[in-house]
Amino acid sequence: MSRIIHLLALLLLFETIPMKAQYAVFSGMQDVISSGMARTGLTISEPLNFINNPSRISDIQHSILAVQSRPYSYVSGLYSVGASALYKSNPREGFGIKWQSEGSRELNENIVGICYGRKIGKSSGMALGLNYFIRNLPESKNEGTIIPEISVHSKLNNSLSAAALVINPIPIQIKKMAPLPTIIRLGIGYQLSSKLNFQLEVHKTSLLPVSGNVGLEYHPVKNISIRSGCTTRGQISFGIGYQYRKSMFIDSSLEYFQVIGPVMGLGINYLIL
Repeated sequence: MSRIIHLLALLLLFETIPMKAQYAVFSGMQDVISSGMARTGLTISEPLNFINNPSRISDIQHSILAVQSRPYSYVSGLYSVGASALYKSNPREGFGIKWQSEGSRELNENIVGICYGRKIGKSSGMALGLNYFIRNLPESKNEGTIIPEISVHSKLNNSLSAAALVINPIPIQIKKMAPLPTIIRLGIGYQLSSKLNFQLEVHKTSLLPVSGNVGLEYHPVKNISIRSGCTTRGQISFGIGYQYRKSMFIDSSLEYFQVIGPVMGLGINYLIL
């Protein structure tokens, strides 16, 4: 019975949609900062934003180590955890690695990825990445595949930025499993003031309706960030971040989904200065 409950919860995590479009681990491929802003943030320049948009590697100044977790309150044993690291080989380019796992001990999906990002011109960047996806199901052979991704961003002027991310541009089929989805995210960011940033994104996943996502990030004082967001699918979210000295960032988020209720997130990012 517990296996059935965990499987249903894992599927509902990616919302009540056709099963062949659902792979929950893809919904977790954002950091906790993004979670507090309704999964937006393609254009923001937070230190860990290479998880949301690897092309931002070109703008990040330091190497990073990070971990994050999202336990699901209403389903015992269901989790979302991840870890990542960024190495800056020089100011214009760098390499990132990431690991993300969603599910339970018996039913889970995992992604391990590597990406390379570099600066293009004075105010743009791009990145290419490869992710290994594997789904672990009880009493069946685990199967996996390689998933490519590409991302770009550009600062259009002092206030306006644009970015795009495509995961699995050519749909991949795994034996005995539904086709892996193609995910497209397009976004713009507008710096309304020195303290307030506005994010507007459009998310499209294969076989799903388009989702419009809006996020805000406010800095009332230097070391504190307050975040909020909502989507056209009825999801709302809130978040808060704290910078401890120069090298540590602690972020938390609270998301509310219509199907599975509230989900909390915690992330710790350490800059290697």
